[in-house]
Amino acid sequence: MLFKILVSFFLIFYIKISSAEILTCEYETSSWNFAEPVYICAVDSFEIFNRDRVSIDGANGEHFAGHSDDNVQGFGIFRAYNLHYFPRNIDKVFKNVIWIAVHKSNLQEIHQNDLKVFPDLKYLYLDNNEIEVLEADLFKFNTKLKLLWIDNNPYKHIDSNVFSHLENLKTLRIGKCKKGIYFDHADTETDAFMLVRKIEEGKCVDETYSTTTTTEIITMAPETTTKITNEENDDENISIFNILLILFIVILSIILIFVLKEMFF
Repeated sequence: MLFKILVSFFLIFYIKISSAEILTCEYETSSWNFAEPVYICAVDSFEIFNRDRVSIDGANGEHFAGHSDDNVQGFGIFRAYNLHYFPRNIDKVFKNVIWIAVHKSNLQEIHQNDLKVFPDLKYLYLDNNEIEVLEADLFKFNTKLKLLWIDNNPYKHIDSNVFSHLENLKTLRIGKCKKGIYFDHADTETDAFMLVRKIEEGKCVDETYSTTTTTEIITMAPETTTKITNEENDDENISIFNILLILFIVILSIILIFVLKEMFF
């Protein structure tokens, strides 16, 4: 009886910590909203409720003739209303991503760590979600971005240097921040530059902004920015968790050996 209880507990625990999923893709060529034609994986159903974000282990779907995962240059998640956080390890499945869309999917947070694994990213659509904060240096590792649609989000804070690294930006749609400043959109490189200048001047900087719901603590002024985020500690937390998991498995193995010895010897 004890043996069955221990095994059941172990299985439940293992299932709980196993958060890897397979994307179900509909492959297509998209030139959505001013982008160049790109071969993408389109997903219309996906769920991530917790900050212990789902890791993507692979993708299913019927590729175009002569195509494979290596030909995929983008992925889009559309109207996945339970997608609260950005999935991880997509870059391990699709290694040549230049196009990302998370559209009308209730995405609540986006962090530098989510995007830095896509250094060749040119087109990013995060419109019509629930993003409240655009943090400092968000696009630091995405200097090739040409098009950025992040409008129709309930922004409370847009950091003044968030676009500082985007020298190739030609199209920017951002919408409104909590202060009531409406940034509209820019469809030329010159207009995009002028729009970025408004934000750099601190037009949507909340110097007292802080929140515990997104595990962000941000204090900033237009010229000096400090950011503390739990995202930066994710790798350390995962390592500690793995050590604890190994210890748990070792202890469980010793208990199982003892139980089996008592039962059969």
